[in-house]
Amino acid sequence: MTALTKITGVLPDGHFDGEAVHVIASPEQLFAWAEHAKSGERFLYGTRCVFSPKGEGVRAAMNLAERGLVNLCQRPVAGRRERNYEAQRTSRRWPGIDPVAQATDGDLIGLGDETAAVNKVLPILKRAAQFGRPCPTDTQLASQANIRADDVQAVLGVLRAINAIRITSAPAPTCRIVTIVETGHCTGAAR
Repeated sequence: MTALTKITGVLPDGHFDGEAVHVIASPEQLFAWAEHAKSGERFLYGTRCVFSPKGEGVRAAMNLAERGLVNLCQRPVAGRRERNYEAQRTSRRWPGIDPVAQATDGDLIGLGDETAAVNKVLPILKRAAQFGRPCPTDTQLASQANIRADDVQAVLGVLRAINAIRITSAPAPTCRIVTIVETGHCTGAAR
C-alpha cells in the first residue's frame, strides 16, 4: 500500500478498504476508474456513511450518472446503520471527459473537443496579462492560437466556466479585460 492508500483507504485496484469509515472518492479517482472500467464493474465512491455523503466526489458521481456513464446505488453495511455508495459502469462509451474541470457553480464538466483550443488560448492570455498588454481581440486570438475565430467565444466561455479566467468589460477594440485567476495578473486596456 502507498502512503495515499493508507490515508484514504483506496486500494490499488480502485476499491476501498472495508475498514475505512466515511471515505469519499475524489473526482479524479472516479473519472480515472470510469474511463477504463468495463460495463458492469463497480466502484465504491463512499464507504460506511451514516448520512448521505456530500462533496466533490459525490457531485462527480452524480455528473457521471447524468451522462449515463454509471448507475448509482447504495447498499446497507450488514448489521450496521452505515451504507456504502457504489457506481456501476454502464456500457455507454467514454466521451473523453479530460481533464476534470470544475465550473464555478461546483458542477464538473468535460472539455471534450475544446481541450486543444483551451490549451492554445490560455497561454496567450497569460502572456498578455503577465505584461499588462491589452487583451487580444477574437481575431488576434484565433490567429495566434491557430483556431477558428468563431470558436474563440466558446473557448473563453469554457475558461470562465472552469474559473481559469475572469472577464470584465473594457472599451473597444478588445472590449474586455481578462484576469488570470491563478496569478491575479490582468490584461491592460487598449489605448
